[in-house]
Amino acid sequence: MRTCTSTSNCVVCCSRVGRVSSETRLRRARQLRRELEEKLSEWRGRVLQVQSEAIERAEGRARAAMEARAARVASENSERARRHSARRDAVEAEAERGRSAARERIGAKGERVRRLLEQRQEERRGARLRASKMADLREGAVM
Repeated sequence: MRTCTSTSNCVVCCSRVGRVSSETRLRRARQLRRELEEKLSEWRGRVLQVQSEAIERAEGRARAAMEARAARVASENSERARRHSARRDAVEAEAERGRSAARERIGAKGERVRRLLEQRQEERRGARLRASKMADLREGAVM
């Protein structure tokens, strides 16, 4: 075995030989522990940062997906409302055509009834006139 000739605590040879004091070993152990804890703390910080970035990206994707779905639903609702409006307009137009045709039929029937009543009235006037003439003729023949 070699002995250290230096007066300071030599880390290389004295630790091998066992001549480093327990106080020095404790100091080195504490320093090593501090270094390891600092590196672990740095590593934890980086892990948290990476996780935070991943969470932010995921939230962004989720937000974009929700916005896209909302836009799609709004578009579908708009299209559905447009189709409904078109069908309602077609139904209303058909109903109006039906009402218009009914009004025309009623008007034509009313006109036929009016002409028929007029014709009957004319026939009655003619019959009264003939009856009056016949009565005049009878009176003239009787006299």
